[in-house]
Amino acid sequence: MANTPEKPNLDRLIIDFHKQIAVFNHGSCWLGDGAFDDIKDIPAEVLLNQKDFGLFLNSTFDEISDLGENPGKEESKVAKFKTTNFLIEGKRSNTIELTLIGLNQARKDWLETQLNKEIRTIALLSADKANCLVFNAMRWSYERSNEFNGLYTATISTEFSGPTKDRYFIIDGIPETAV
Repeated sequence: MANTPEKPNLDRLIIDFHKQIAVFNHGSCWLGDGAFDDIKDIPAEVLLNQKDFGLFLNSTFDEISDLGENPGKEESKVAKFKTTNFLIEGKRSNTIELTLIGLNQARKDWLETQLNKEIRTIALLSADKANCLVFNAMRWSYERSNEFNGLYTATISTEFSGPTKDRYFIIDGIPETAV
């Protein structure tokens, strides 16, 4: 079975977010309603090639815009409580920021109304269309940075507490579409 494409890897953990997010520079950002209950909710047949995965994104997500050269960052902090004699670690909060470029006025206005602190799933597709990073079921906020020639740069961000296991996952190695 030399011509059978390999299935993309769904179970790889994101160990170093900064190295992983760099793969998505100049990729595209997609916005979807709700959430996946599990990574395996993504139908296996759409993972067979990049064309089918692109059709899946088009049918279940809305494309927002392109990602910047530095597409995003993550920060994780632990709240600390100081008592008379001890320093106690509290809950850990994680912040993720994504940088979007090339938003026109209509798309900027649309994005502001779509996010509005609703629970949304965001998918980042790499420029070569071989990798997808899915941020699952998070509340996003929108900040407009600047405007150049009628196009806006924006930052969308989210903050969450607790484990990251079901919050974001990567699909890597989506095979190219056979010609």
